[in-house]
Order: sequence, then C-alpha cells, then structure tokens
Amino acid sequence: MSSDKDKDQCEVCVDQQATTIPSGGFGGIHQNCSRCGEFKLSGTASSIMRQGLGKDRRALLSGWVRNQHQLTDLTEQS
Repeated sequence: MSSDKDKDQCEVCVDQQATTIPSGGFGGIHQNCSRCGEFKLSGTASSIMRQGLGKDRRALLSGWVRNQHQLTDLTEQS
C-alpha cells in the first residue's frame, strides 16, 4: 500500500491525491484517484485543464471520468 507521500495531486479533480502509474511510452499522465478512478490524460488535455476549469466543471469532469471507468469495467465482465 502506498502512502500519501508517494502520491501526486490528481490532474482531474485536484482535490485528491492520486497514484501516478508509469505509462510506458504514453505522452501523457496515467493516474488512479480515489475520487475519479483510473484514467489517462494526454499532455495537451492536461495543459488545457491547467489554464482553469473552475471547481464546478472539475467536479463534473471527475464524475464523468469515474462513470466511464465503471462502464468499461461492466462491459469487460460480460
């Protein structure tokens, strides 16, 4: 189990600490956040998000990312 000092700020919600996963050639960020779930974010998307989404939009995006991850888990089980 990793401690909080092994974690980075989540790139999506910025409210939680997330585990950054080595991405092996992916030119972006691969993280697992307790709020957002596991996701990959391109470098371009990350740069755009840093310009300011606001708290409400980040909350909506966090929920959408989590839902997408849960939908993927459901389709892989069938």
